[in-house]
Amino acid sequence: MSDICVLVPVRDFAKGLPRFLYGWREAFQKLGRTVRFVIVDDGSTEPIPEPASGDLVVMPSGNAKGLGASLRTAFGEIGETVLIIVPEFAYRSSDLRPLFDAFKDVDIVIGVRPGHGMPSWLAGAKRLATFLRRWLFGIPAMDMMPWYGWPAARSRLRYRFIYGPRLQDPGTGLLLIRRSILERCPIQSNGAFAILELIAKANFLGAMISEVKLGKPSDMPVMKGRFENYPNDERTVFRHPTFLPVKSTTGTDDVSSIPVAVS
Repeated sequence: MSDICVLVPVRDFAKGLPRFLYGWREAFQKLGRTVRFVIVDDGSTEPIPEPASGDLVVMPSGNAKGLGASLRTAFGEIGETVLIIVPEFAYRSSDLRPLFDAFKDVDIVIGVRPGHGMPSWLAGAKRLATFLRRWLFGIPAMDMMPWYGWPAARSRLRYRFIYGPRLQDPGTGLLLIRRSILERCPIQSNGAFAILELIAKANFLGAMISEVKLGKPSDMPVMKGRFENYPNDERTVFRHPTFLPVKSTTGTDDVSSIPVAVS
């Protein structure tokens, strides 16, 4: 099995998949890395044909549907390093090198999509706040977070307040993560909250997390629709989060660092 697994949950993506695979294969070849693609078909109306190459696995998501259910289905196929790509956005394969450069010293790298124009009054207020922090309190200036609109801004603040991680792009679908983190953070969500659940659990366990700003959208194909968000997912994760123990080399599990579940 290759050391890198590219996990791609999709729905109605059969026509765009060949071009998608070609672009990402070429990017991995330039890095000199061996890779295995695992495509999870989440109930497409047009089935994905059987793979013709040895570096590709196609599987159905099973009875449960959604982004989280698709990710759980593929965990038996993953390698030591996992790149999750949800093709709801035209991620550039040329961003692969910056992701792996940042991955050398951390456990998770999150791709941050470029935003769009912020309202002028809000941009002015943020520049003023940055100026005051710098000259009154000596706090270094920081890049402003990308702007994705008011709904995304409210979701970002709410997520930070409840779960802790200060994410620039909570809606991202590009995530580079170590298998050791996935093994301790089983995904309970069926829907689109699965990515945020994974980041929140990893942060709670003390994982090192980095963010990398991505380039503008490419001409890569994207899915026709998006994965749904199921409200019960977040409620379940918040009230009864599940963690797994560290697997030791002695054949026993180390239970000394298992967090206490919230009830």
